Amino acid sequence: MYKFTLFALIFCLSNSSFSQTTKLTQIYFGKTKSIKAEYYVLKKSKEIKHGEYKSYYLSGKQKEEGLYSNNQKEGEWLVYDSTGRLEEVQFYKSGQKTGIWKKYIERGQVIKKFDYENNKALDPLIYVPCAYPPIARENGIEGVVELDFIFDDNCILQDIKIFKSPGDDFDKSAIDCAKKTIQLIAKYFPNKCIKESELLPYTIRFSLQ
Repeated sequence: MYKFTLFALIFCLSNSSFSQTTKLTQIYFGKTKSIKAEYYVLKKSKEIKHGEYKSYYLSGKQKEEGLYSNNQKEGEWLVYDSTGRLEEVQFYKSGQKTGIWKKYIERGQVIKKFDYENNKALDPLIYVPCAYPPIARENGIEGVVELDFIFDDNCILQDIKIFKSPGDDFDKSAIDCAKKTIQLIAKYFPNKCIKESELLPYTIRFSLQ
């Protein structure tokens, strides 16, 4: 009990000390009441950002969030598009770009990556979520669909065959998901011939949990 009380006291004192050294600043869109950005500055120098930073679109949706330390970006920064979808994850150390940045495109189904520590682009990640059949969801039905892919000599998809499935509704969802995945692989790996052994997963599991 004593240790917990002491920790709580230290936390309150440090939090109070932080609030005494900084002041919240809010910037608005023109003469409107819509906040464009809000952040903390040092009281002794109002030009130096220090603490949490957030910016917004005119609609009110968040645009950016991150942390400043003595006017330099620090740690993880998140960037959103105008619809509120995560668009980019950034990392900074003392204002310099660092770590692996991620950019979400194709409605989040493709994640482009760039390694700033080694100054090189990395292979993108492709993830296409499969739509759960509405009727199956309503009835609490789960299942596994196993697929087989057939390509021609030019690695163009010719057919998708289902050899295990709990029902037609699952088949359609799995095929749509597989086709979209293959399209994205072809688009972002144009020099890579798509082979059956490279397609994951062969098995698509539909689970309500």
